[in-house]
Amino acid sequence: MTGSTAYKKRAKFPLDLVSAVAKAIGPFNVAIRLEPTGVFNHTRGTERVAQAYADDNRLSYVHLIEPRLDRIDSEAEKDGFYRSWSLPAVSNILKGTPTLTCGGWGSENHNKALEQGWDAVVFAKWFVSNPDLPARLKNGAPLHAYDRSRFVGSSDRVREAGYTDYPTEEEEATAQ
Repeated sequence: MTGSTAYKKRAKFPLDLVSAVAKAIGPFNVAIRLEPTGVFNHTRGTERVAQAYADDNRLSYVHLIEPRLDRIDSEAEKDGFYRSWSLPAVSNILKGTPTLTCGGWGSENHNKALEQGWDAVVFAKWFVSNPDLPARLKNGAPLHAYDRSRFVGSSDRVREAGYTDYPTEEEEATAQ
């Protein structure tokens, strides 16, 4: 099973769920998070965005995850991913619905996403090692590198280190 039919079957549960919740509480109170460039089971591309965003599914926003290009060896394939689901391609499908992007953004490039037209840049992993992330971005302060082994759910060991033990920019200045 390949192509559109396969995608529709794989996506049936989440799409039915989005539709049911939208009918129950109103579509502008519902959002969905998608990874159009996921490499699992050959399910990448804007087709999943189009399916999730049918004309009767006007959502509050759509949250899109940037690709983890470190998992892809071919430069041509990386370029193809970006072209196949770039903001213009997604915007044509979403018809004005706010679009959020996450993954791959940091202190050096987060403003680029906003300049390109994304409505918001979402951060997650950088908050683990930078509890004062908004202030650091605003002030141009360096970011602490994150350690995936400290992420919630990344191993079975007890979390003895993580978010609460990284210093804020202010604490670093005081310590000097």
